[in-house]
This record gives sequence, structure tokens and C-alpha cells, in this order.
Amino acid sequence: MKEKIIKTILFLLLICSNFSLGYAVDNEYELYKITDAYDMHPQNNFNIKYLDFNKIEIFSKNWQRIDKMIYNDYDIIGEYIFCYFEDSFGIGCYRVYDKNYNLINNLGDVKGIRKINAKYNQLDVKSIVKLNDEGTKFYVGTDTYLIDNSLNLIKKFDNRKEICYIDIYEDRYLILSAYNFIEIYNLDTFELITTIEDINSYCYIVNDSLITQNTFLNNVPISLKGVYNFSSNKYSSVKYNDVSVINDYYLCTINNNKIVLDSNMNEVNIKIKSKDNNSKLINIIYNQYFNKYYFVYLDDMLNKYSIYLETGDLICETLNMPIEFISQTILVTKTNDSNNKKYSSFITIRGNEVEVYDEKYFIEKSPIDNIYYLQDNEMAYVMEDKGDNQIVKISGKYDDINFTDDNKYFIINNNGKLGIMTLEGNIILEPIYEYIHCYENTNLFKVCKDDREMILTDSGKYVLESDHVNYHGDNIFSCNKGEGLNSFYTIIKDEPSSWAKYSISELNKLNIIPSQYNAIYKSNITREEFSEIIANLVLTVSDSEVIFDNKSKFEDIDSNAINLCSSLGLIKGKTNTMFYPNDYITREEIAVIINRVLDYIQYQGSENKISFKDANDISLWAQQSVDNISSLGILVGDNNSNFKPKDNTTREQSYIIIYRILKLLNRI
Repeated sequence: MKEKIIKTILFLLLICSNFSLGYAVDNEYELYKITDAYDMHPQNNFNIKYLDFNKIEIFSKNWQRIDKMIYNDYDIIGEYIFCYFEDSFGIGCYRVYDKNYNLINNLGDVKGIRKINAKYNQLDVKSIVKLNDEGTKFYVGTDTYLIDNSLNLIKKFDNRKEICYIDIYEDRYLILSAYNFIEIYNLDTFELITTIEDINSYCYIVNDSLITQNTFLNNVPISLKGVYNFSSNKYSSVKYNDVSVINDYYLCTINNNKIVLDSNMNEVNIKIKSKDNNSKLINIIYNQYFNKYYFVYLDDMLNKYSIYLETGDLICETLNMPIEFISQTILVTKTNDSNNKKYSSFITIRGNEVEVYDEKYFIEKSPIDNIYYLQDNEMAYVMEDKGDNQIVKISGKYDDINFTDDNKYFIINNNGKLGIMTLEGNIILEPIYEYIHCYENTNLFKVCKDDREMILTDSGKYVLESDHVNYHGDNIFSCNKGEGLNSFYTIIKDEPSSWAKYSISELNKLNIIPSQYNAIYKSNITREEFSEIIANLVLTVSDSEVIFDNKSKFEDIDSNAINLCSSLGLIKGKTNTMFYPNDYITREEIAVIINRVLDYIQYQGSENKISFKDANDISLWAQQSVDNISSLGILVGDNNSNFKPKDNTTREQSYIIIYRILKLLNRI
């Protein structure tokens, strides 16, 4: 059906159409459109755009494509990105770029072997393991090479083909672990400190200790552990069934017996007073607030736990297993409830005053010292342990309280509705939502209310609202667009190039550029984005009402701007039914569209023709338009007289083109 729409009303409709993509009307931030994609992964200095689950484009931090390739996969190691693709013969290939987006090496056929640059081309790199921000380990043939992020050799370890684990501890020690030995080096001098041989193990670090664990003995699975202390440079030659590191002590199990070792691997004897002969040491608990150790014994016959000081004095007895101190006076104990493992009980120890609470609670500490939450059979509270004085409630009563994943906030439950509370007990989001997810290490929350998803800040203000929204890190947000696509936005407004600033400011005075595209200036403009700008241009320069068919003819897009451009014959689909809105637009396509706009407003072009060196590369259907538009100075060639018809155009380059048209028409 043909519709007459007053130009001013349609102009406002097109300018405001971005709200249908998922904006909340009272959002806290201005959102700028990045692109539509299947998915988006910001990684270090790169942005990874997924066209499909196995088709990706690689972008710089400011959203410029680093090349024209479509890759199948990628891997980021240190400051380098390895981009994987298959050539026309199905052979896997890599291209490697550094953090400045320079192509380091077109690796060609790698067959599982990565070659970095000319310095290491003679080596077959089997695997690459990142150690930290300064160093990377290359496991190469029969040797191990430790190199920095500039690919400079730090240290070569000869004949280390069996190395399966490498790590750095406290920037002082380098640990190389192999099938039958562990070597520990000084990281500054690479002097060998010690070798632990014939252990047939893997290892891991706990506090100031290296725990070794045998996995097989004579091809029989076993689990025997040894312990090495970095500070004392002592290693226990005895192999234990289990080892727990408890601050300055090691609690070791051997043949179902517990022994205590100090950091020098000497056995410690605790002279327990009044200890029943049936009791066995099962644990050491450290109170970090008062630097005290408590030794826990279990009487198997009475199923009773006794807690002693280092002096041997009995503190108390309890039916529940003591676990840990969650505040300066609260020692959590685990109940013997076989049906619900989450239940705990607790003991308060204030000097010589001890109280045992063997009832069932759910109690957990917070990242803030001496603040925890406690849930009984009825309600949940946030508590503060003030030491010898008192324990006080610092929150209201709720049905349930849990930590967010990053332990920065509490999620509170009130009659099935969720909210957010700070660890100090202050409400920042009232409990009115059906669902809440906290994005770790941010002040952002994804909530759901009345089947609508929103991203809110900790001040309760909107960032984005739609049927489905998400946050991807690095200030990148998305909302579902349907058909497997998401629209991606950022709250960061970048600056255009110096040569484009004036033109863009002039276009903004006329509201030509939709606000969501007034950023990410160096990204390639898509067919949908260019259509919106052309629609605004037509409405600006037309002196009469615009008549068009506002019913979409395309299956993959329904947009007022595209409907206008299509109805007026300015922009066509790539087929009769498909527009391909997310495809990048080429320079020769832009020339054809601009030529149609000038025909629509009945502007007479120039008959002067500019010759381009690459004229043979211009498609036949675009040649006349390129001649006309280039002669008018709207779309020109480069300094070498090449038009580059197949190249894409960035947003800011497109805005310059629109500015030149308005300048030509004396509308600016």
C-alpha cells in the first residue's frame, strides 16, 4: 500500500528508529552501534567478530579489519594472534599478527607446527605455553626455549623433550617438571637450585610449597605426595598419602595416620593435655586474624571432635567437624546431615569464652574481613563480627542470601524476587527481579523483569533493554536481533580522523548521521547503515513530500530506511528477496547509489570524465556512475589515480561523501 508521509514526521521516525533495536528510553549511557554478528569476542588488543560459529573476521581495537580474510579459528598467545584458515586444497594455514596489527609471518602450510619468524624458522614448535605477561615457553623438538614477548631468547634448556609442566613462582623461581624429575631454577640467574629426581609425578604450587604427586608406580595407579618448601629449600623424601598446607605447617597423612611437619620438614609433636587415647589428629585450623593454630582430634568411638591449642590446652568439644575461621571469632563446623551437604554449624571463640552452636545453619564468609551471612531455618541475615564486643546484624531479613560469582555483592531473595545488596548491607537493586546475573569485576548486572532483559549499573540505571541482552566485556553490549544475529554496541565514543571531523560536525547539525553510528568511525560501513544515511539525505534535500511503499520486500530485513531507499529505486537487494544488510558496501556500489540519488532529485551531472589506472577493475554496471560521481568530486581516486572499486568504505569516509553531496547542492 502506498503511503504519503510528511517529510518531517518520517525524518523523526528514521532518526529515532534505533530505539526499536533494544535501547531503554532512560538509559544511563549513549550506545553506539558496532555491528551485527553471530557473536563477538574482545580479546587483548583484538576484536573477534563471528559471522558464523566457524567464520570470523579479525578487527583492531578501534574496529578496523586487520585484513580482508575470513578465518576459521584463532589463538592469542602473548601479544600475537594466530589466525587459522584452510586454503583451496583444504590445508590448514596460519597468519600471525603482532599487537600493532603487523603481519609477522604468513606461515602457509603448518601441519600442526608453528614457526614464528626468521629467528626461529629452523625450529619445529610443538606447543606454546604462556607463562605470564613477560615470558612465553616454546616447547621445541628436544629442547625447551624460554622467550619473551618480543621473541628474544631468555634461556635454552637442552635435552628436555619430556618436560610436561613449566611455571614461574613469585617471579623468583622457574619450575620445569618432566616425567621423572623436577628442576627448580633461580629466575634471575637461571642457576639450578635443586633437582627432585625419579618421582614419576606431576606437581602444583600451594602457598610457599611445591607439592609433587606420583601418578603411577610399576604401571599401577597410585597417589603419593611429596612436599618442597621454597623458603627453606627443603624436600620431604617421605611419600605421603595426602598433604595439606596450613600456613607454616604441613598436615600429612601416611597409613591413615596424621603427622605435622614444619617448613624444614621436621616432625612437630603437640603435647596434648587430657587427650583420650582413642583420638587421632585429623586437621590443623589456622586463625589468620590472631595468628593462632588449633589442632583437631576425632574420637571415632564417640564420634566427637576435640579442639586444642598449640600449648595442648583443650578449647572445646563438638559433634560437628571444625572446618575454618570465617571471622576473628567464628569457627565454622560441618554438620553430619547426609541429606543436605550445605548445612553448617559454628563455634564462637572470644578469648576464654567459647560457645558451641550445633544447630543447622548456612554460613559463609564474605571478602570483607569479619562480615559473613547466616541463614537459619527461617531467614537469612548479613552479620558483622566485632570481635570481643559483639556480633551484629547489618542487613534486613531475607528468604535467602548468596554471593555473586565475583563475591563483590550479595544477591538477596525476598518472596521469590531478587535484588542486589553490597557486602556492607546496603541495597542497590531492590528485590523486584525474576533473574539476576552479575558480570564479574564490573558494576553491571543483567536482570529480567516481566520477560524483558535489562543491563543495569549498580546505580540502578539502564544500559540496554531488550528481549535478550548480554555484556561481552571491554564495554561491548549486545541485544538479540533474531535469525541467529545479535546487534553489538559500545558506550565508548571514539574520535574521527582529523580530516573528517569538520564534515561530521556539519552533518550532525542536520541530524544526517543516526546517533548510534556516530562512533566507531574507522569500521567498514554496512549496506544497512549506508541505507539509513541515504534515507536521511533524501529527506533533507527533497523539497516535497516523500512517497514510498513502506512494506518490506526482503526476507532478511524490515527497516523504514531500507524500505524508503528500495521503494525509490536508490538501493536494491542482492537478490529479489534478500538484502544482505550486514555485508560491507563497496566503492563502486556507493557510486551507483549516489548517482541514483542525484537522478531522483534531478541534479544534472558533469560530462567531464576522469581516467583511473584501474578502470578495468570497475564493473560494467558501475562504470557510468563512477564516471559521473568522480567528475563531480563526490567520490575520488587515491594519490596514485586508482579508484579501487572493490574496496570497502569506512563510516567516516561515507560521511565525507554525504558532506560533499550537500556541499554540491548548497545545503551546507
